[in-house]
Amino acid sequence: MAGDTSSFALLLNGYYDIVNESKFTPFIGVGVGVAKVEVSFATDDDTVVAYQVGAGVGYAVNEKITLDVKYRYMGTADPEFDTTTIEYSSHNVYAGIRIAF
Repeated sequence: MAGDTSSFALLLNGYYDIVNESKFTPFIGVGVGVAKVEVSFATDDDTVVAYQVGAGVGYAVNEKITLDVKYRYMGTADPEFDTTTIEYSSHNVYAGIRIAF
């Protein structure tokens, strides 16, 4: 069955920095919450449990600014639509900037 899939997710996340003596700081993260998943071949949507795990590395430009790159895997419990059940997950790579106040 072919079609477009979209989701809106709300997760509570936690991150742990692996502190060391260099300007590079690896980190890991986990999250849990809910996701509303919609597909184009069905007239309804399903709200299911969502989770994510990830890891990355930050580079301290100075005391206030850190550049980071991270990978995230996000998955959900299997959403059901009419008589169809699907698997929903994604792999993502992000680049970001953290500014300390």
